[in-house]
Amino acid sequence: MQRIKQITRLTRLIPEIVYGFIDKIVVSKPDKVDGKRYQRMDIHYNTVGLWVASGLEELDREYLIYYRVMQKRRKKTA
Repeated sequence: MQRIKQITRLTRLIPEIVYGFIDKIVVSKPDKVDGKRYQRMDIHYNTVGLWVASGLEELDREYLIYYRVMQKRRKKTA
């Protein structure tokens, strides 16, 4: 709670503040999907209840949809 109280009136975001909320970052080995290289990163926060992400499967699905849409847009440009 002391850490949270220190940043309630935050005027700028500095690396020390960000590092204070991150416990560890896990970088997985790269994978290839459709000829493209992807690498998963898991960020483990040391706080509870500040931010809740969607499930991993949902995030992966949303990213692949976004990626395919972007690829179609690139192909249409001449």
